[in-house]
Amino acid sequence: MQEEFNDYIASGINNQNLIAEQKRTFMKNYERFFPQDKKSFVLDIGIGRGEMLWCMKERGFDNYLGIDISPSVVEYCRKAGYNCELVEDAVGFLNKNPNRFSVITMLDVLEHIELEKVVGFLSAIKTALAPGGKFIVQTPNMQAPYGYMTRYHDITHKFGVDERSLGQLLVSAGFHDYKCYSYEDIIADSPLAICRRAARGPYRFTVRVLRYINGMLNSKILSSRIYAVAKKENADQ
Repeated sequence: MQEEFNDYIASGINNQNLIAEQKRTFMKNYERFFPQDKKSFVLDIGIGRGEMLWCMKERGFDNYLGIDISPSVVEYCRKAGYNCELVEDAVGFLNKNPNRFSVITMLDVLEHIELEKVVGFLSAIKTALAPGGKFIVQTPNMQAPYGYMTRYHDITHKFGVDERSLGQLLVSAGFHDYKCYSYEDIIADSPLAICRRAARGPYRFTVRVLRYINGMLNSKILSSRIYAVAKKENADQ
């Protein structure tokens, strides 16, 4: 497992264009859900190459933090100038920081957690959120055409979800106020991206027709990734 994390970091070093694209995508998708108060505490779980930490820092949040279980990932992000901590037990860290964070993000991490541990993990995230705080979770979408390619291209992926099953997990963890979104829909800031976005409409229409003809599930969201924004009640119940 540790060697795979090292390979992940190494691949990012050699693909700075991908990192830049992810930063733009994260910023456009998620900054609208962040608080106006730059003194708010915000947390990223599973920091990767620091894409979300860059967004938090870029937007002027003084009290941003990232946590990860991989020493190589934390070392890489610290050298890049990001505030992050190595933790052996993320659930323990969350439970020791109740009602602290206005926003918690977890991008492309959920699918790496054993299914039987997911609800407990999400419940700990809810504990660490401040009243009215928001949890942003991004994960591959199994309803996407060829979604299985994302599910099985990494041996550390434990399971996959679509918008319905992601909602089931959130509700099971105590999040009742949530909404699911399509990952790419607002990302079109280059000629290539605009062309790709324009082609998705007819392609997805064809997919929906074929699924309808075959009596298959026809999920609303067909993007390769899906994300949900869940809100903690002002008065925790």
